[in-house]
Amino acid sequence: PKLVENARGYNKNSFESEIDTALKQPELSDSDIVTLKSTIQSNQKLNIEKISLNEIDFGKLDNEIRELLKKTVQPTVKISELDGDSNKQQFAKFGKDCHKAGDVCAFCGETVTSERLQKLERYFSGSEIESFSNEIRNKTNEVKQHKETLGKIQIDESEFYPEFKQEVSDCKKNIENIILKQTKFLESCINNLEDKQKNLFSPIVYETKELPPELKEYLRKYNDIVDENNDYTEELEEKKKEARDKLRYNKIADIVRKSNLRNIKDKIKEFEIQLADKEEEIEVVKNEIENLEKEKEKIQGKIDELITETKNTEKLTKNISEKLKIY
Repeated sequence: PKLVENARGYNKNSFESEIDTALKQPELSDSDIVTLKSTIQSNQKLNIEKISLNEIDFGKLDNEIRELLKKTVQPTVKISELDGDSNKQQFAKFGKDCHKAGDVCAFCGETVTSERLQKLERYFSGSEIESFSNEIRNKTNEVKQHKETLGKIQIDESEFYPEFKQEVSDCKKNIENIILKQTKFLESCINNLEDKQKNLFSPIVYETKELPPELKEYLRKYNDIVDENNDYTEELEEKKKEARDKLRYNKIADIVRKSNLRNIKDKIKEFEIQLADKEEEIEVVKNEIENLEKEKEKIQGKIDELITETKNTEKLTKNISEKLKIY
């Protein structure tokens, strides 16, 4: 039943009529057979969504982050003990955010005064400083959004029909490899921006990074496979028939080769040709015999005429002899 739709209607004549077609078909590999069997057993699948992605311009992003890391702002007020030391500046910023007036400083144990907090607030909250901090924050969120979008790209090979699984698997490996490289690049960008957020008043040396490869070519290829797979749904019954025919032809060819049937049929054809040649020779000989028979009849006629003439001569001689006897 896996090889023919109507097993009861398939007989030796059906088998013989398909031998030539079967032998012309390339021999199937084990993986081909597994795929075709899976196709026969396939149920109709739901359409798969294509991957839509706004490609990141990594060159532009790289330049933007480099400029942000180089940029600096000046504090609104001067606090000499913080100037030129990014670690102390960051420590003071955290301290400002986690203390209120009257608290005991978690570091030095002294009382935190409102005057000190106000001075720190002015140090960190100038309009230029706030604007720059927001600029870095927005860029950081933008990069994080890119990373999150990449993380949502998922490819499930089981959603595809057997004929497309290997191609999808190869495409998936390439896409996942590129996503990994792009994600690492974005993570590095995020780390740089977060470091810059802690060092608004001094430049950060930007280490040049290799730009990751683009996804668009492999996403285009993947989406093409998705289109083919979705179109396949409409042709599933026909594809099942094609798979069944290929498996049957492969089996027929295997049987024929193992049984030496093809050689036997070739021998029969060879003998039939020889027989036809002999029949032609026989026909020629028959014609020769017929011609000889006709020739024989002609000769026999002449012999009969000569014999008749001889008899007449003998009779005449006898008559003459009898007449002469009188004289």
